Formats: sequence, structure tokens, C-alpha cells
Amino acid sequence: MSVDSLVSPLDAPRRVDLSDPQDVQHWVTTFCISERQLRTAIEQVGDSADTVERWLKVSTGSSQHVAM
Repeated sequence: MSVDSLVSPLDAPRRVDLSDPQDVQHWVTTFCISERQLRTAIEQVGDSADTVERWLKVSTGSSQHVAM
């Protein structure tokens, strides 16, 4: 059995897929932001959901974003 088969999908890095409207809606709702803010965050730090969340907290000085 390979190590890769032991990793569950929940352990995989979470990415924001801007080409998928349902994914965009999920993250907009999760982070309580607009689609424009989501796109700006991804332009700044990439598509890792964890990195986007950290950037949003720092850039807005807010802790209102939902922890993942």
C-alpha cells in the first residue's frame, strides 16, 4: 500500500477554483466576502484556501472570517 493511498481527501490542500462557480460561491460564503475580494486575495497570495484566509484576516484586520 502506498503512502498516497493513506491520505484522505480532507488532508489534501484546499484550493479555490475560480473557474468553478459553485466553488467560488462556497468560498465567498465561507469567508463572508465578495467575489471581487476573493479574486483580489487570490491574485495576491495564490489559490490556497488557508493562505487566502490568513491574507484576508491580515488585510482587513478582522477576525470575522470563518475559520476552516
